[in-house]
Amino acid sequence: MKELKVKVLARNSFFLALANGIRLAAQVIFAALLARYLGTTGFGRFAFVLSVVAFAEAVVRVGASTIVTREVSRSREEARHIFWASILLQIAGGIVVVVVSAAVFYITDILRQESLGGVVRTAGLVAACTSCARLVADIPVAICRGLDRMHWETAVTAFERTLFLALFVLVLKLNLGFLAIFAAALGSQSLISLLSMLVALKALRPLPTVDRKRLKELFVHTVPLLAFGALWGFHWRFDTVLLQHFHGEHQVGVFSAPFKLLETFRMVPWLLLMAAFPSLARQGQSDREVLKRSYSIAFTSLVTAGLAATLIVYSTARPVVLSIFSNQFEESEPVLRILSFAIVPLCLNWLFNYMCLCINIQRLVPWMYLAASAVHVPLAFAFIPSFKAVGGALSFLASESVLCAVGLWIMGKHLAPAPWRSVAKPVVSAFAAAAVLLLFHQKNIPFGGVASFAVYCCVLVWQSNHFVRQYTLNKNIDLFWRK
Repeated sequence: MKELKVKVLARNSFFLALANGIRLAAQVIFAALLARYLGTTGFGRFAFVLSVVAFAEAVVRVGASTIVTREVSRSREEARHIFWASILLQIAGGIVVVVVSAAVFYITDILRQESLGGVVRTAGLVAACTSCARLVADIPVAICRGLDRMHWETAVTAFERTLFLALFVLVLKLNLGFLAIFAAALGSQSLISLLSMLVALKALRPLPTVDRKRLKELFVHTVPLLAFGALWGFHWRFDTVLLQHFHGEHQVGVFSAPFKLLETFRMVPWLLLMAAFPSLARQGQSDREVLKRSYSIAFTSLVTAGLAATLIVYSTARPVVLSIFSNQFEESEPVLRILSFAIVPLCLNWLFNYMCLCINIQRLVPWMYLAASAVHVPLAFAFIPSFKAVGGALSFLASESVLCAVGLWIMGKHLAPAPWRSVAKPVVSAFAAAAVLLLFHQKNIPFGGVASFAVYCCVLVWQSNHFVRQYTLNKNIDLFWRK
């Protein structure tokens, strides 16, 4: 049985890695083409529209679909009972996205005392409609995750991203303009939502009926996550909106380009945790000790990978920005360097969110983000007016660190303390690598980045081998004295 679970986890990880590889590649290609097509000001305008809609979507997106995955993973019969209830909640959430987006654009016009322009507001409404379609498609995908059928998500992602990129390239070729980009996203996402619904209904035959009791229960479970979604959306988009208010589209573009790259790093912990989430949810219900061990392994793995990613991103910030976004985004280099330090807390915060779901304490997740917002808001107002995009990066890094600290405290109280002894090895390796990077700071940072990453890996391997040798020696001594 244990071997079967390992095979299922490996299969899930493979298909999710494939899906996220497709999504990541498409996102980088899209960002690079868009940056060159629109420039810093146009990219900033695009990022502002997307941030408004993403904030509204975050309020509702993490609710029903995550609960659906958890419930279906624990009892496969739940898929039929929960399907229409979750779809109705997502449709209601889509309506909320449209209303909130329209309200934010209206309020922004009033605060700036000038109009954003009809094209920008129309683009916002089109993007909100795209969000509605995406919310509906989340449910069939969430059910497949709960059934350990991650290959469905790979197929959905590949089809939707390929279709969108094809439409986007057509927009560029015909020079159809700003609004057509959002229209292309709406067309591809609407089609994939319709196909997802049809496939799900075919798999659940005979057709499921609306279960009002399940609808009420699902809404009750989702409410804490709605609060989390609102605070999470605020946490991720507040700096963009404030930059738009104080400095306009150019600084939004300077900040949003590297921030877009940071958002792709969310896929790394999401990939690992979503692949294991059905198993982790069952562990949280039946075997808490096994879940504690899983938490310890995931914590150590994320810190190790996150520190390596920080070294790479920090040392290659300039060539990455110039090669992906063009010379117009040269001001984004220091922003990306600052944001690179947020990778480790970002990875751990996703782990804390999923662990709270596994042990049914999702009610505490909004409090984590509320504490982060209490730091984020004053720092953003203090830094952004003076330091512009760099100030936005500093305030985001500080709030992400506070969020991580609160998450560590909650996990220590309700699940298990952090495995500090296991984390010591990658931390020591990171300090050694940072020392190497400092030596090359005034000379050749990209070469220093390669050298520092090599040192990180070598020190990590040396420590691991030293630990194994020490463990073997202690074991042999113990056996000798027993004899």
